[in-house]
Amino acid sequence: MSIKFGGAAALVVASLVAAAPASAAVTMSLYNGSTAGLTDLIPGFNGTTDTTYAGVHLTSDNGLKPHGNGVVDLGVSLVDTTMGFGNLVIGLNANKASPVHVTGTAVTTEGASMAVDFSYDYDLFYSGAKTFVIKDSDGALFKSLDLQFSDDNSQIKDMYLGGIGKLPTTDTGAVPEPATWAMMIMGFGAVGGMMRVRRRKVRYAA
Repeated sequence: MSIKFGGAAALVVASLVAAAPASAAVTMSLYNGSTAGLTDLIPGFNGTTDTTYAGVHLTSDNGLKPHGNGVVDLGVSLVDTTMGFGNLVIGLNANKASPVHVTGTAVTTEGASMAVDFSYDYDLFYSGAKTFVIKDSDGALFKSLDLQFSDDNSQIKDMYLGGIGKLPTTDTGAVPEPATWAMMIMGFGAVGGMMRVRRRKVRYAA
């Protein structure tokens, strides 16, 4: 027995599937905003491989070198696991016009893991630092950032943490995904179709 669904039900299912959210991504772009109110992390670079500064956990396999010079890997997370941060503002110094290439992994407070992959070419005659901001395209808070720089030419000159916020603690219950709604509607349609067939059989038997 085949069950046919009406056009309205098909449209509802199609619209729910189409309404599925687009995948978020980590972005890194030039930053021209103010650093007022952000947490300055450079004073926490003390030459060790693992330290805590201003409530932020900082790690680096090759050492958190003072002033950030020559740091090739960096881990950033908050000590308070009930908190997350929205962005990392980082100033990278141009060294012999070498390109900036930053890779790594970002983990949001919702547990989503996303790749970081960004390149920027300095002008051949440029001298100084450029400031960049790393954030989630959908505005999600980060639980942690693990970054690797192309080589020790990527000298960190400034680094600030911003958008620190507390995670929601109220359990609002699970909200079905669009695909789940679609399956539910199809199930209701199937049950309705079976009931109509059963009513016909009972009427004919009478």
